[in-house]
Amino acid sequence: MKVIFLNKKIQFNLNINSDQVNKYYKAVDHYEKNSTEKESLPFLYLLSISIKTILDRFNFPSGTIHMAQTLSNLAVQDITESSYVANAEIIQENQRTNATVLKVAFNIEKKGFGTIVKGSTTLMIPE
Repeated sequence: MKVIFLNKKIQFNLNINSDQVNKYYKAVDHYEKNSTEKESLPFLYLLSISIKTILDRFNFPSGTIHMAQTLSNLAVQDITESSYVANAEIIQENQRTNATVLKVAFNIEKKGFGTIVKGSTTLMIPE
């Protein structure tokens, strides 16, 4: 078994403003017309940019697939110009015949507020 990622950690900042969120709303408005609170920060937006940043910062090879996500804490946030700090750590690595499967634990904190999202994501790196 070849362990290449286990226990690696990253920390990154996310700076979010209302222009970015409005672009997101325009892109998904057709799908979320009735289900989105326009005054709150959409968690799917926050999570998607976090997952993208995790993939980029860990420098996973192209072809890495985001398979699943588990969230254990959600705190609704207003759409304001805000800074968030995210921490991610690879806590599990399993080698399969043609792939490596990783579990990444992460949390996102709003500066001055505390943790707003805590969870994990599962990634697969095909060989």
